[in-house]
Amino acid sequence: MYNITELFIECMYERNVDRTINLILHGHKLERNNRNRILSTDVELICNHLRNKSNIVALQLCYNSIGDEGATKLAEFLKDCRSIKYLDLRMNGIGAEGVKSFLDVAEYLTIKSLNLAGNKIGKQGGIYISELIKVNEELQHIDLAETDQTSTSIAYLLSAINEKSTLKNFNLSRVVPHPGKEFDVDNFIDLLSRVLSMNSTLCELHLQKIHLTCHQMDQLCDGLRWMRSLEMLDLSSNLIGDEGSKYLSEYLIKKPPLKALNLSHNRIANRGADSLSRSLLYSDVKYLDLSFNQIKDGGIQFLLFSIPKYENKRLKLLFLRGNEIKNQETLAVLQTLIESKIINSETCDLMVYQAPGDQTLSLAHNQTVDIFREEYYSVSKEYDNFKQRSIREKNARKHMHFVSSWPMPLSIIPEFGTPFLD
Repeated sequence: MYNITELFIECMYERNVDRTINLILHGHKLERNNRNRILSTDVELICNHLRNKSNIVALQLCYNSIGDEGATKLAEFLKDCRSIKYLDLRMNGIGAEGVKSFLDVAEYLTIKSLNLAGNKIGKQGGIYISELIKVNEELQHIDLAETDQTSTSIAYLLSAINEKSTLKNFNLSRVVPHPGKEFDVDNFIDLLSRVLSMNSTLCELHLQKIHLTCHQMDQLCDGLRWMRSLEMLDLSSNLIGDEGSKYLSEYLIKKPPLKALNLSHNRIANRGADSLSRSLLYSDVKYLDLSFNQIKDGGIQFLLFSIPKYENKRLKLLFLRGNEIKNQETLAVLQTLIESKIINSETCDLMVYQAPGDQTLSLAHNQTVDIFREEYYSVSKEYDNFKQRSIREKNARKHMHFVSSWPMPLSIIPEFGTPFLD
């Protein structure tokens, strides 16, 4: 393994079309290139190298080991560096003290996106982040997925969003801490619902794997009904089921501005699919993920028949893989919709084919569509990075983008504009 050098750092830049640059030092990729992951002792070298880079806008240091010491050095550097807007520090062993170092320089920070997912900052770290939200008016995206938050810290965070916030994208996925630590999902959803009912800035909300049940879905929808800014709702890997789908469909019938809905891994069966299919005709949803549920042929047919036929109302992305689709009639319906271009074959994760000499239809996974899938949970990586990037660049203007090679919300990336508009 080789250590990080200035020459190596110079080779790790990505150039943007507006002549700005991103520095990508992804820990996994460094190891594959026979380099050591970034440690706290390397942060000073990186900061010194960046001092003369006035066009640096994004710094990705995810999956390294900078810890609290490295985070403190980075915060001191960002106090004087006004050009960096996007900071990715996922999985870096950062604790509450590291977060406090950013709060100490909050009035000088100009970052728009801060990703701390996977760092066990705990309750105190969450409280520090709530203060950062209040002080820093530049911040538009914050990711606190899997950071061991508690009921207390979440109350502070939601209070900060309610009191004073410019946040457009908020991720509280996988907040459930280790067994024995305090967390009350009912109180969390009740408080969140009240905050959402008064919020006018949030465009994206991620609540993956928080043990959300059908009863709590009813509470959440009470707050969602009042929101006029939310365009993306991510509820994947929960326990919504058919009853929760019914509450969600009642919300969608009210024609909210929602453009993207992720309900994968939610134990939704035919009754839930039927409820959702009735509301699709009334909603503006363009991205729909119902993959890896328990929907059988009847429910899939309900969904397929309910897809709007008018071109300006059609789904831009559709994920149905992982359900129980076996009937030839269902496959024939899907094939017909694809051939008639009501469903775009390039943005649906299923494809129908016939083997030579075989009259029966078969179903296959369209792997190229996985590049559009959100990457908080692992996505199939059969294609190498170069091929994925080539496909992504080819489709960048052609399709609505939901995820990019840079892990930040596309709603705040200027060259992509607002991601969910036609």
